[in-house]
Amino acid sequence: MSKEPSYQIDSDYSEEAQPNLEQMAKELKSLKLWQKQESILKEKERVEREQYLETLEEELRVLAQKQEKVQEEIKKSRSR
Repeated sequence: MSKEPSYQIDSDYSEEAQPNLEQMAKELKSLKLWQKQESILKEKERVEREQYLETLEEELRVLAQKQEKVQEEIKKSRSR
């Protein structure tokens, strides 16, 4: 009367489980790569927003300078 241990897995089940484990490992690897891509994309977007913001700020400075120049010209023309 030999009793098999309860933790022993039937060989058929083991063969079926193996592809599932391999598939899960591939999916996990894919998920990790996707997460890394997402994090890099978010960082790229953040940097692009900062660069765009800097560009807009520079445009505002240029426009403010032009506005000051025009206002000075208006004052000069009124004082004549």
